[in-house]
Amino acid sequence: AECLMMGVPIVTLLAPGKNGCHSQNVTASILTQVGLSDLIASSEDEYVQIALDLARNSARLSELKATLRQKCLATICNPEPSTLCAEVEVESLKSQLHSSL
Repeated sequence: AECLMMGVPIVTLLAPGKNGCHSQNVTASILTQVGLSDLIASSEDEYVQIALDLARNSARLSELKATLRQKCLATICNPEPSTLCAEVEVESLKSQLHSSL
């Protein structure tokens, strides 16, 4: 997330299954939250292709450098949406518990 806050995009290789690499999956989650799921590869070949395409696209790199910090501040660094989701989930679980008693 620190790279993204500094305007530096990250390409990651999704690590599927329970034996997958946790850090890769966390990076994929962060990229999804900031609207950059197109930088998540599902194979090594796709990873290389995404990295090459990004490196060759100076306009997109400039746009990302200019906007990534704000995207991060509005999403992953903003506790309000996730807190609201957690509150809704707790209330739902509480209701389910009360209705089962």
